[in-house]
Amino acid sequence: MCSTFLTFIYVAGTLTAAILQVASLVTQSWFVGDEQLSVGTAKRLYGLFFSCTTQNVTENQCILIWNRLSSQEKAAAVCFILAVAFSALSFIWGCVNCFACCCRSCLTMPLAILAGIGFVLNFTGACLMASSQGISISEFVNEAKEQSFGLSMWICVASVAVTLVNTVVGIILALASKVCPC
Repeated sequence: MCSTFLTFIYVAGTLTAAILQVASLVTQSWFVGDEQLSVGTAKRLYGLFFSCTTQNVTENQCILIWNRLSSQEKAAAVCFILAVAFSALSFIWGCVNCFACCCRSCLTMPLAILAGIGFVLNFTGACLMASSQGISISEFVNEAKEQSFGLSMWICVASVAVTLVNTVVGIILALASKVCPC
C-alpha cells in the first residue's frame, strides 16, 4: 500500500516537472534587461525560442533563431529537451509501475535513476542559461533580487525544485518497494 501511494505521488511529480520544463522552454522571457532605444529605455526579453512559439513562423526562421543562440544557450536547450525526454520516460515507467500486478519491486528501481538524471540535466540547463548571461551561481540570489529573471527562468527554477523532490520520492519509493512490495 505504501509503495502504491508513493508511486502516484511520483507520477504526479513527474507530470508536473515535465509540464514546467516544456513551459519554460516555450515561454519567451528568460531574462529581462534594459535596452537603449532612440526614444528612451525599454525592457528587452531574452528567450531560447523567443519567436518560434508564435503564429506564422516558418521552420527557416526557427533555424535562424537557433543559429543566433550562443553555444551555452544551445547546450542549455539540449539539456532542457533531454530533461523533458527523461521526464516523459519517467512518467511512462511510473504508469507501468502503477498498473503492474507483479515484480513491482523490480520495476520501481529505475524510477529514482530516471528522476535523478532528469534533475541533473534540468539543473545543468538552468546553470548554463544563467552563465550565458554572465551570472555565476554566487550571483544567482542577487540577480533574483534585482528582478532580472523573467518568467521562463522562474518556471525553470520551479521545475528544478520539483525534479529534486521527485528524485527524493523515487529513492524513498525504491526503498519502500523492497520493504513493502505491495
